[in-house]
Amino acid sequence: MGWFFARHRPRGEYPEEVGVTDGPHRSPGLSALSEELDKRRVEAILDLGASFHENVRYMSRYCGNIVIRDLVNERGEELSGPRASLFQLDVDALEARGDKRYDAILLWDLLHYVDRPRLRDFAGRVARLANPGALALLLASGSTPIPMTPVQFRIRDRHSLIYKVRGDRRSAAPQFTPRSVEQLLSGFRPLRFFQLRNGLQEFLLQYEASPEEELDGMPRPARPRQPGDWY
Repeated sequence: MGWFFARHRPRGEYPEEVGVTDGPHRSPGLSALSEELDKRRVEAILDLGASFHENVRYMSRYCGNIVIRDLVNERGEELSGPRASLFQLDVDALEARGDKRYDAILLWDLLHYVDRPRLRDFAGRVARLANPGALALLLASGSTPIPMTPVQFRIRDRHSLIYKVRGDRRSAAPQFTPRSVEQLLSGFRPLRFFQLRNGLQEFLLQYEASPEEELDGMPRPARPRQPGDWY
């Protein structure tokens, strides 16, 4: 199954590409996630971003177990100071705790800030936290410059997010495409993809690998391409 690809400009977005800036931005990916969660029984949600009351309140409509793992602040560094290089997350901070698994995972823009050699390690850790059928929401840039540190996202409503960007410096983004995201997040099936006017992309994925596949450590065969894959 290929990506359900949307190029249309979401209503309310800027008419021209504006880059990753402070303020409200339309989020069709959040809308698509919400539509899926409306149809499901959800027992636990994992948010890998900063802890915000708005986010917890919004997600609590789907379940009472919202776990916040703020990987940026867990790194234990002050983010406001100048940096010579792109902020890098500590992959080892994302460890499964006991047998806890989640039905939805908010990845936000964190893939930008993981060392390239450790991206697959990070993706594998995410997979080990996902229940079969779990959803994952990811924001990633294909080409637009990104802030030097992760953006903080507050859920404004079902259709939009408020971005908080720290500092004015920008860096060339790691290149993510729908195909590279699907290959990287092994075991996740693409559901929806949106290209935003601010230059970011939003991905909604669903985890399909069985627990046995996760535990045996064997590489999974590539999913056969179906006619109609947009790429």
